[in-house]
Amino acid sequence: MSQTDSTPPIPPAQPQLGWLVRIAFSGLAAIGLVVLWRLWRLAAEVPAMELGGLVARHGAVLIGVPAAAVLALFLIGIVRAIDGPIEFDVLGLRARGAGAAIILWIAAFVAIGLSIRAVW
Repeated sequence: MSQTDSTPPIPPAQPQLGWLVRIAFSGLAAIGLVVLWRLWRLAAEVPAMELGGLVARHGAVLIGVPAAAVLALFLIGIVRAIDGPIEFDVLGLRARGAGAAIILWIAAFVAIGLSIRAVW
């Protein structure tokens, strides 16, 4: 009489981020914080009247481009959350996974940026 094991198979171990990657991300975060702090200090040095004129003249660049990047990231994130991995084939260009998400983010960013330019 043969005895079968009813325990499920053990899934393969998930790869862990190495210490080098963690240090790199920490360094990038630190650089980002320093840049944000410097921009905050720079904005505090500009008189309020000049800052208002700057935003009125170049608002599409100062506000629109970062907003377009965040909106494109939000849209692609929603698509990935709803449908899972992204995959498409357009005009002979085939993309899957992260490459497809990057291409769609670029397309969304360009479309949003052009619409901001058309309206501004």
